[in-house]
Amino acid sequence: MDAYDLVLNGLKSATDLTATQLVASVTEQLQRQERRGSNRYRYAVELAIVEGCTRPAADLDNYAKPVIDSVTRSRLMWRDDSQIDELVIRRQRDGNSADSSVKVTLKRVGGQHRGVPSHFRARCIEASRGVISYLDVGHHLATCLSSEIPDDLEEGEWTQRVDRLVNMLDADDKNNAWNWFRDHLPRFMELVPARRKCQFLEGVYKAREEGHIVE
Repeated sequence: MDAYDLVLNGLKSATDLTATQLVASVTEQLQRQERRGSNRYRYAVELAIVEGCTRPAADLDNYAKPVIDSVTRSRLMWRDDSQIDELVIRRQRDGNSADSSVKVTLKRVGGQHRGVPSHFRARCIEASRGVISYLDVGHHLATCLSSEIPDDLEEGEWTQRVDRLVNMLDADDKNNAWNWFRDHLPRFMELVPARRKCQFLEGVYKAREEGHIVE
């Protein structure tokens, strides 16, 4: 499942709209939708607020923060709210409702690979044991990028995204090249320690120089 819906009802005061108060309901609803743990995917969050005669907050950002914090505390979606790339908040007022409510939609951003092939996992295990280096890991991944298409993208869309990576490499934009891999192949990159960033990228640059990543 790529999208999850939460409904937070009975919001009357600021006390009701705190992460401490919301986390139990958020956790229960995510578990019911078969969430079992957190991950490093990128997410889009949408809040649809319906304010009744009593409202727990005046400003929109005062709704967003406790809701997002409660999802973080549940440990059933993202690991850190820095993984949120999109946040949309809408509000309407309902004079016939006594209390306020918030409908929350949590959706994985498109263009992210869902898994890790066994050949990549095996190389990361070898690198962690010192059998090979993370340069070899980066080189291997870069040479097979064309076959690692996220399942929600067409081949042409993936080619365009790989082209953007090539432009970053050619501009020697190491930080954004690293972020490109983290954004599009998050589960792959969980296996590459951040302290091995430079080694990994050396392998990627080597593959580019050898013509294995082409525009």
